[in-house]
Order: sequence, then structure tokens, then C-alpha cells
Amino acid sequence: MKKAGPKTTRLQSMVWAEQAAKGETHEERMQWIEESVPENFRALVRDHMVGCLAARIFQIPTKELRRAAIDDIPLDADPSWSRSLVECLVLSLWKEQRKMVR
Repeated sequence: MKKAGPKTTRLQSMVWAEQAAKGETHEERMQWIEESVPENFRALVRDHMVGCLAARIFQIPTKELRRAAIDDIPLDADPSWSRSLVECLVLSLWKEQRKMVR
């Protein structure tokens, strides 16, 4: 993954969130944020990353692999609602896709 550049705007936090969501594991994502994002933007990036991560997990080809990716997010992750929101967003995307197929 690329290191974050010198920009520190609120819009930049979305770019960082998208980059962080590319990590394979929760630990890798958190490590990238700690190493690459200025401290005063880390919480915002973690918040934004939830949506980016849900979109990435939705693209995983099988239910089992999607479940494993969701289960990799600790129940006590920061923010505390990360795992449940990712799960809800992935399910919502899946339901919308099914409606479109019918």
C-alpha cells in the first residue's frame, strides 16, 4: 500500500480510508492508518473506512470468504460499531443486487 502524502484535509480522509480498506486483515488496516495518517485524522479515517470496507467485502466472490472478512473485524474494533455496520452494509448491498437481478 502507498504511504499517505502531506495533504491533511477532510476530503483527504476519504482517500486514506479507501487506501486503508485495501489491507487484507484488520490488523494490516489499523497498522497502515497508524503509520500513514496524521494522528488528528486517524479517527475520521477509521470512521470513513467502514463504508469503503463494506464495498470491498461485497465484491468478494463467495459467502464464506465474505463472512471470513467480516469476522476478521474484532467486536471491540474502533469505532465500536464497525463490524456490525460493515455486516449491515454488505447485506444491504447484496439484497439490492438480488432485486436488480430479478
